[in-house]
Amino acid sequence: SFWRNTQVRKNRSSRIVLFAISFGLNIALITVLGYGERILIADKINEATFATYFYYLTIFLFPLTLLQEYVGFKELVYFKEKVDKSKVYSKIFQLFGLGIITYLAILMVVWIDAGRFLNVNLANDYILIAWMSLLGLVKLIYSLFSAILGARGKTKDINTINIVTAALMIGLWFSMHLLGYSLNGIVISLILVFLYRSIHTYFLYVR
Repeated sequence: SFWRNTQVRKNRSSRIVLFAISFGLNIALITVLGYGERILIADKINEATFATYFYYLTIFLFPLTLLQEYVGFKELVYFKEKVDKSKVYSKIFQLFGLGIITYLAILMVVWIDAGRFLNVNLANDYILIAWMSLLGLVKLIYSLFSAILGARGKTKDINTINIVTAALMIGLWFSMHLLGYSLNGIVISLILVFLYRSIHTYFLYVR
């Protein structure tokens, strides 16, 4: 059916190459943002801290990561047609509410479990858990802007966001290198990077 009903046109354009490069850089940066902090924690702090972070990552971030991937895929189709400012605001509030409800449900499960199966120390690690929860909310809302960027993004704009993202990541890493590495500092740095990408995309395609 695909062979009979699909027409393929060959076209050579330098824009395709530039877009492929920007897309590759974007994937590389998102990969580093998604997994690079784990290497940093294990290498610059210690493996015990990494184990705690990875354990809390599974409990407090993984549920929202599933939602983030679903939202990014679902909204990409919608934003391919148009970007409506009021709809974007509405979706942001919906995602924020969904994230809050998800975290309240997670905390309820942790509280009811009371250490039987989940080894979560709310009394000692509440600051880290709060930052990780905020990271999850920011990434969930970022999935919306990522869909907008994927659907409407021009090569020049994507390259600009990628370059500034790389510069911001280097700047944050250098700051931690000078001031000292901490788990909270690494999580806050991730929050700042995803916030920047969301805000920049908003000003380009929503405002």
